[in-house]
Formats: sequence, C-alpha cells, structure tokens
Amino acid sequence: MEKYLVDFRKIERFADGRVRMSPIHTSKSYNDEMMDRFKSDLKSFGYKCVGRSKDEHGNSYTTYELKALWVSSKDCEVISRITITTLK
Repeated sequence: MEKYLVDFRKIERFADGRVRMSPIHTSKSYNDEMMDRFKSDLKSFGYKCVGRSKDEHGNSYTTYELKALWVSSKDCEVISRITITTLK
C-alpha cells in the first residue's frame, strides 16, 4: 500500500502579468481505493491532468487543474490546482 499527499492550491493570474499562488489544504491518504475514487471524481468535475513527474527520491507527482469560470474575470483568471504525490 502506497502513501499519498494531496495538495490543493489556488492560482490567480492577473492581466498585468502578476501571478499569486495560495495554498488551501494538504492532506495525507493511505488508502489506494480512496485515491482511485478521488481521481475519477476529479475527472467527472472537469479537472484535466496537466502533468506528471518524478523526483530524485522516486516520488511521483500528478497535477490536475480546473479554470474556475464562476470566479474568473477578464482582469484575473483563477485556477484550482490539485497535486497528488505518491510517496515511496
């Protein structure tokens, strides 16, 4: 059974070029079945997988993003980013 970290962030991209990233929540999960369900729920809510990577310790990262249309305006684009880390 693998261990997981789930990191929730909000990214704000302003029209003048500024970018602000705010952490929302980080949680630990140890259940493979729960993570499979979580990933399928992300896809059903409209999140898109935007990248996968590995670090030098063998941990793998999968990043999902969703543009929050209900909050975004032409002056500020708001993106919700979720990163799932699989720890070795």
